[in-house]
Parts: sequence; C-alpha cells; structure tokens
Amino acid sequence: MPTIGLLSAMAVSAQPLPLQRVSLGSVEPVAKENKAPRTITASKALSQDVRIQRVEVAPGIYAKQLVREGQALPTLKPRTTSMKAAGSGFAESFEDWDYSTMPWLPEGWTALSMDADNENPWFTYAYNNLWISDGDGYSAACILLSSDYCDEWLITPEVTVEPGQQLSFLYFAQLFYMLSTDYVDWETYEYTDRVPAAYLQVLAKPVDADEWTLLYNFLDETEGKSCMELMMGDDYSFHPKTLSLAQFEGQTIQVAFEYVGTDGNTCAIDNVRIDMPQMECSYAFPAYSQFFGVTREMADLTYSIPVLPTYTPITWTNTTYEDEAEYLWEYTDADDNECVSTDTDLTVTYHPDYTNDFTTRNCLYYSPVLNASAEGWSTGNYTIYDYFQVGGRADWESDGTIYEIGLAAFDPNTDGYTIYTNDYSEKAEPIFGWNEDVDEFWTSYSFGSDPDDRGEGDYAILTHVFNVYVSPNSPLVFSKAWTHAYASGLNADAVLTLEVLPLVYDEEQWGYVMGDVIATAACSMADAVLQKEGGIRNYYSFDFNFDEPVVIDDTVCDQFVVRLGGFRNAAEYFAPMQSWWDATDGMLHGWVQKEISYNGDARTSLTPMYYYTEGLQSFGIILDGCYPYLEAEADEVNVDVAGITTVALDSYYDASDLTVECEGEWPEWLKAEVSGRYADAALELATSSNEAAEVILTLSAPGVKKSIKVVNGTSSINSVETSSDSPVTDTYTLQGVKVNGDNLPAGVYLQRRADGSAVKTVIK
Repeated sequence: MPTIGLLSAMAVSAQPLPLQRVSLGSVEPVAKENKAPRTITASKALSQDVRIQRVEVAPGIYAKQLVREGQALPTLKPRTTSMKAAGSGFAESFEDWDYSTMPWLPEGWTALSMDADNENPWFTYAYNNLWISDGDGYSAACILLSSDYCDEWLITPEVTVEPGQQLSFLYFAQLFYMLSTDYVDWETYEYTDRVPAAYLQVLAKPVDADEWTLLYNFLDETEGKSCMELMMGDDYSFHPKTLSLAQFEGQTIQVAFEYVGTDGNTCAIDNVRIDMPQMECSYAFPAYSQFFGVTREMADLTYSIPVLPTYTPITWTNTTYEDEAEYLWEYTDADDNECVSTDTDLTVTYHPDYTNDFTTRNCLYYSPVLNASAEGWSTGNYTIYDYFQVGGRADWESDGTIYEIGLAAFDPNTDGYTIYTNDYSEKAEPIFGWNEDVDEFWTSYSFGSDPDDRGEGDYAILTHVFNVYVSPNSPLVFSKAWTHAYASGLNADAVLTLEVLPLVYDEEQWGYVMGDVIATAACSMADAVLQKEGGIRNYYSFDFNFDEPVVIDDTVCDQFVVRLGGFRNAAEYFAPMQSWWDATDGMLHGWVQKEISYNGDARTSLTPMYYYTEGLQSFGIILDGCYPYLEAEADEVNVDVAGITTVALDSYYDASDLTVECEGEWPEWLKAEVSGRYADAALELATSSNEAAEVILTLSAPGVKKSIKVVNGTSSINSVETSSDSPVTDTYTLQGVKVNGDNLPAGVYLQRRADGSAVKTVIK
C-alpha cells in the first residue's frame, strides 16, 4: 500500500471563478461594519469576455473593477498580519476621523494638489466602504480614481529618524490599473506597449532640503509581468511595505505618498510608521481547523471563520522564531471578558453563548492577538481570520434566509475558489478531473511526451482526488457533503463516490497509509444540479448522503481522508473545484491518487497537489458537519417519590435526537424523559418506589454521550436519619442534584454520611 509521498512539480493555470458573497448582516455580539453594495455607473468592453466597470461604492465615491465572462474577478486576500502601532516612534492609522468630516486628515498631515486644473486630494475614509480589507482599524488615507490627469501628494508631519528606524505602511494599489489598457491585444492578453496610466510612489526629504528623494515606485512592480498576470494578481486588500530610511538617520524628514497619472484606480494608505523594525510574530490555529465553506449554490461569506469544538481546550500555537521574545496574548474568554496571557501558547476552553438566536447558532469570538517584543525591535503583533466559531455547524442567517455553508478544508474568503487546467485554451485539460486528453496528460507527465520513449504497458491515469484532515480533539459529525465542478456533457449513468478513510501509520513504510473505508456516499451524475452558467461549460453541484452519520475524532484516527472518485468518463469535461492561493493556515490538504503502470505492472501513487501547482491547496469538498455537545449539571442525582427530579442539560441536539438507555434492563421504578434543546434541554426523572436502587442512564446522539448515575430510595426527606456523627461524603439539593458541600449557600440540603446514614441540613 502506498504511503503519502511526493513527486516533482510542474506549472499549471488557475481559472478564476468568483463566488456570490453572503453579507454578514448584523453580527452580535461582535459587530463589524458591513461592506456597501456596488452600483455600476459605467462599463467598457476590453475584449469579448473582459469588461472594465466604474462602480459607485458609496455616494460620490467610485472605484474600478474587472469583469470576465459576466463575473467580477475575485477579491482575494493574502495572509493577514496585523500591524498595529506599537513602539516609541511615529505611527498613524487615521483612526481619529469622526466618520463625517470631509475631507479630513490627522494633525500635521498635508494633502497637496500639484495640478491646479484637476484637484483630487487625499482624504480619510472608511476603507471597508471601498471594499478594501485587512487594514488597521476602520479608516485609512484614500485617493479616488480620476479619468483626468492628477498629481496628488499626501505628506506626513516632520519626524526625526533615529538609528535603526525604518518606514513601514499598509497600501492598497492595484498594479493592473497602473498601465494603460489602451495598449493591450485582447485576443492574446499581451501588451503592445507598456504605457503608464496612474501610479503610486513614495518619496522623502529632510525638512531643510528642496529636493525629494524617491524611495519606491509601485509602477516598478509591473515590470516583467504579463497583462494576464496583473489581472489575476490584484486583490482588494491592504499589503505591507517596508522601506529603508538609513540615508536619513539623525535627520528630521517628511515622507510623501504621490499618486500621479491619468485613469488609474482608487488607492489607500494605512498604518504609517517610522520606528524600529517590527518583530515578526505569528501563531497557528489548531491543525484540525475547518472553515465556513461554500454553499451548494456557490456562495460564501465575506469574512473568514474557522469552526472549532466547544467544551474542550483550544490551543493556538505560537510559531514566532525569536528565542528572546516576550509574549502577550489578548483574547476574549467564554464569557466575553477581555483577557491577557503571557504564556508562549494560548489554551482556552469555550462554552455556548445563548444570549440570542444569533449567538446560539453562531457562537463567535474575535481571533486572539499575539504581541511579541524583544530588545532592538518595536512590538510586533499578529492576528488571523475575522472570527472563530465554537460548536455547532457552519450555517448562516442573512435577511431571513438560512445558508448551509458547510465546512471546507480551506478558507474560501482568503484562499479563493477555482479550477486548475494545463493552459487557458478551450480544450485545456482539467488535470485534476477528466476529459479525453487527461490520460495522455498524466502519461506524458510520467513517461515523457514521445510514445517511443515509453515501454509496453506504460501509462498513468488519475483515479481520485482527496483531502487529508487532522482529526479534532472532539467529535466532528457529518452525514452529508457536496462538491462543485465546471463541467459539460454529463453522463447520466455515471456515479461519483465520496469515501471517508482513516490514515494509519505504517512502521514498515515509515509513513501513513489509507485504512479500511469508514463510510461511502454516492451521487449520480443525473442528480447533478446546475448552479451557474459558465459560457462553454457550466458549474454544477453534487450532493452526497451517507447512510449513517460519520463521527471522527483523534480517538478514531490521527488523520483521515475524504476521497472523490468516479469522475473518469463521467462527463465530456469535469473540472473539480479547489482553492486557488496557498492556504492561509499553511496546511497542505489536497492530494491526488493515480494508477501508474510500468511495463504492465500497475501500482497506486498518492501525491500532494503542491507538486503540480506549487501551492498549498485543497479540493472543494464541503462537509455538512458540526461539533455537537452534550453536558449535564450533575453526574449523579437522587430521585424521590415526592416529585419529579429535573437535571438541566446543555445539548446541541434537540431532545427528539437524543436516546436514553441504561445498563441492563430498564428498571420498572424509573421514568425518564428528555425535552428541549440548547440551554432549555432537560432530563426529567420520576420514581415510583422508595426502595434503595441505582442505575446508570446514558444519553447519546451522534458524537455525544453523557452518563448520569440515578440513586433511588435514599433521598426522601421523610426517611432522613439524623442519628450519626459520621463524616459527610455527599451533598444533594432537594431536587436530587449532587453539589459541592463546601461553602453552601442558604437552603435545605440532604447529606449522605460515610456510614450510609443520611441527614437533612438547613443552611442559614
């Protein structure tokens, strides 16, 4: 059996496939400003399938976007590193703006229009309203697109540069718009001439000098990049930039951001710092993290949210490479208290939040912030993802609609959603799927393109694609899954399969191998659902339903596989969806399974996608999973003929989904009934006898189990004995719930003694 191994790399092409974005709407208790809808005010055709649009993102505020084949190109984000101001140097994040004064800049900052005929000055604005993400705080210095020539400067206050200090800032400046689109052959997507349009550059000068020194011109980043690379490389997020100020040490200077040219796009600057180098720090979410994914209808959230278990410790692992660093974690605990920790790693246990319907369904917390400091550095800090959810499933309510978003191995909001082919032509082989040329593609890759160089019986065929997952420390449960594909010519008689398999460590092979199949689900191609029309081909979803819920945690296996197969000859063209960019969490999930024959001797090959795409990607297999929970207020209760004993539960499942069983035959004297859900769940117990007896009741549902000891015949107030001085061993409320006997609040309690006698105790 093959181990999880590696092969060599090759270059392939990602095809951008934008998703419908689902707004967060009103989020409680951690609300964020919503992104405003875009209104198209002008549109210009650049080619048969590419248009450039001018959109109004807020009253009087405009930006550009590219549209290809009727869909806006994706707004992907890179890995996010927070750059909050910290240290003794100069720092400005434009957060003192009152959200109404226009135009406004912080004290000491200057906006200059060098062309008096076309003034378009810099101003402070909420960057989120421009659909820009990953800034510091909520506002930034912005300049709007202009179809006329403009030369606009944003100048800092005077700052004295101390030895070792440097300039750092966040910028939003899309490279594609820095070159004129009037000089592009839109048949080949090649520039006929590389003529600057409008671009951003950074300058500095001592306050007593007349001439500015150019520190950096972002136009230089377009050099050597094709039109297609520039189109696909831009996103709607801030990126960090650091520039040396060594030539100005000991001098008092000003820094300028110049936007100059004609017909560019909106730019923005945030978190401008002149300080010591900021320490780079980072941490990792648990390796088993899965994310709000993509709905069957190909929609995803506008924010990044990992889903983690509740009632179990969650550890964020510090990955900072600095031996002498000191750390400070800022985080919110389960009760929404703002907390700090100086531990190297952070471990916190959370419980559900039943404040309202939203928090009950989506128990969200802000991701922790890690601060790191050391001598010779300004304090660095890091956070990743907008929120994380504990417990439950990846469903979302927006405008009265519940979206089943599911769990993905990657974050679609950050990592994108796409297909991969070997080129951009109409017949480009979907190398991780199927068309008539895919077998030859993989055979050529393995044995060379010249058939004369191959031995008799040499071939390579792709049979499966799969994701590898780390098993969580609390049961993950799923009974359904879905995936998407870009496809045409579906064969109604073909059947796709989705299998769940454990990864088992094989000491002889020094690696993990696939164990026996845990569960299998199938989807007929006849049941494929058309979700979007895509031009030459369409986008389909495929549903998989398992016969029984699949329950996975680290007691079942350390890692597991979800494997998609059956797509060979299932359509004329079948390209499964996957993530586009490197995984933000740095995890490699996506793998392929091939059958390779050398001289007629066939074997199985398991290979990571990385060795074909050169990226840390995953397949778009979406698990309709959840992290269930079941807790009880007591592990032992006394029941009495005097009334009903109620044990409060905390249950993800509704009472109708819970079973109640006992060891051996059910006792005739005991009745048990479960009701409610979440914090309203309860176990009600009634007895018809005073005779001493005990039974263990077990409440269970897929992924959860809770045992409660029920004691009968020893807690009746009427039969309480008070004649012993033996020490107290157990204390109960009058409802039969066992409690801690130390520091009891006022009330009446039943206490059991070591000699077996009982006493009624009144605490005043």
